[in-house]
Amino acid sequence: MKNKMKKSYLTAMCATLAALLISVPLRIYQYFNIIEPQTGFYSKIDASVYVMYTVLAAAFICAMFVSRKKNEDDGIRRKSPMFLCVSIIMAIGVIVDSASQLIAYFELYSEATGANALSVSEYISAQGGTLLLLQAVFGCLSAVYFFVFGLTVGFGNSDGSKFRLFALVPVIWCIFRLLYRFKRTISFTNVSDLLLELFMLVFSLLFFLAYAQVTTKVDGSSVYWKLFACGLPASLFALVCFIPRFIIVVTGKSEMLADGYGVCFSDLTLAVFVAYNLISRARVQTEKLPE
Repeated sequence: MKNKMKKSYLTAMCATLAALLISVPLRIYQYFNIIEPQTGFYSKIDASVYVMYTVLAAAFICAMFVSRKKNEDDGIRRKSPMFLCVSIIMAIGVIVDSASQLIAYFELYSEATGANALSVSEYISAQGGTLLLLQAVFGCLSAVYFFVFGLTVGFGNSDGSKFRLFALVPVIWCIFRLLYRFKRTISFTNVSDLLLELFMLVFSLLFFLAYAQVTTKVDGSSVYWKLFACGLPASLFALVCFIPRFIIVVTGKSEMLADGYGVCFSDLTLAVFVAYNLISRARVQTEKLPE
């Protein structure tokens, strides 16, 4: 059996990588030249905006046509210590972000105790604190899932059907992340940071939903293609959100980032988790269906 990827998978991954290499420099340019530090919106629209969105859209279209064939997948991975390492990395990224969200929630609670016009619960709800707390809680539960499932695969006992309810926790985590974003002010004309985050979260949600079905063997063969169709855009948008912001922070220009649009380490670890899963599964599929 040849240990190589199917050409369709390889093409989609290369297109995603090319889109990343083009989009990240453009995004860094935009932060320094056309994005308002106070809002995260575009102050003006230039050619870099059209080029970036065209490249991202092309990568998405390529991923959608990666392979619509119903590939058989038993949802069971062979013993893989590497999968355990990747799962632990994913869990750490989620825990770090959840901890920062819990801190932000308690800061809101402290502010609420000094607010006279509203009750504590009303103030927290108005500021999106309830969604922030739920996002943190389900983030912690998701970290537990990644760690536990990583252990089972890492030691060779990887029957995902035992995790049918638990596998939905990352999906719920993505839902609360998405809902929290809608508490922010939106400019439909010049929206920038928020739009990229929304795309990233929608594709992440769809990826984890398909991932739950495949790993728990719930009609996994019919949704297997969604791992690639949604996972590749999810990892692409996650890195386009993370890398430019991280570069800006490490270069001492963090004041250029709008409030609420800081560095989320779970975006980086999500991209690592998705990339490893897709590459390993593409190789498995090639062994089953050699070209």
